[in-house]
Amino acid sequence: MKNSRLPDDDAFKGFDRTFLLIGLGVLVVFNLIGWPFVLLASAQTLTCQREEPTQGLCTLKAKQGPLSWEKTLQDFPVNQLQGAELESSTRSTSNLYRIVIITKEKALPLTSTFASGQENKAEIVDQINAFVNNLEQSSLQVQQDDRWFFYIMGGIFIVVGNLVGVPFVWIGLSL
Repeated sequence: MKNSRLPDDDAFKGFDRTFLLIGLGVLVVFNLIGWPFVLLASAQTLTCQREEPTQGLCTLKAKQGPLSWEKTLQDFPVNQLQGAELESSTRSTSNLYRIVIITKEKALPLTSTFASGQENKAEIVDQINAFVNNLEQSSLQVQQDDRWFFYIMGGIFIVVGNLVGVPFVWIGLSL
């Protein structure tokens, strides 16, 4: 009797390897794009405590990632704070903004990224400038938190990559 092997078995050997490689590639690429979005997302907080009109300390801190790892970015005397302004991106055709804190020595971006939401950012700029202009105000705390945007963007890449990659890997291993 003749061998009952199907003629297409050899074709499936390359097919299963292709599915496996495509699945692994999609998993790796999409996760390599998505996880940095999630892990590097940050919220910046400017806190100023004024003891006297010209004495006190301002601290710029960042909370990073979903576990809110906190680090101090900058400390400076409150009398160095001159105000804040809204900076718009010149590289984009859409309206993207960020808050820049002005000190006597340098300009400090509250965040390194530009984002939408001009009204919210303008309110924070107004709060900082009101603190600078009102020497009777003893404290200021403002926060710029765009983490949700980065979590959503990173999450989309991770979920899509896993929804596409895992079935490809599973099919590639089961053939």
